[in-house]
Amino acid sequence: MEELLVSLAARVGVTVADVRDEHDRWRVYAPAVDADDCADLLLEAVGLEPDPNVALSVVLRKLEVVPQADRQRWVDGLTGDIQRQFAARRAAELQVLETRPLAPSLREGIEQEWSDWLQLRLAESPPGARRGLLAQPGGPHQTHPSHRR
Repeated sequence: MEELLVSLAARVGVTVADVRDEHDRWRVYAPAVDADDCADLLLEAVGLEPDPNVALSVVLRKLEVVPQADRQRWVDGLTGDIQRQFAARRAAELQVLETRPLAPSLREGIEQEWSDWLQLRLAESPPGARRGLLAQPGGPHQTHPSHRR
């Protein structure tokens, strides 16, 4: 693990002070998530990461930047069942997010099993899109006729 981390650190231009410290390992992992040339080393590190929650954090960040077709590979790289299940759910939620880029009407379309994370992400549409949704007849907020000018 130490040799792998040192190699990964060199690729992203950071120094690892103590590979036993999860904070030092995170300082290597965080920039490696966005570095295309680090994917294979990072995935290997995820499988060797002694702290399952650090490994999960890396995978959750990576899931957001890889194409949908590559996500299962990252989920499978986790060694803990609980972490793998959580990451699999996030990968599925990202698929929902990508296929439903704008929030549905606030009264319909929300699935009960959707996590707060997904519901918040769906609601984070561009301001113009939100205004358009609000302006639609039957939208979540209607102005009373006496308030219109």
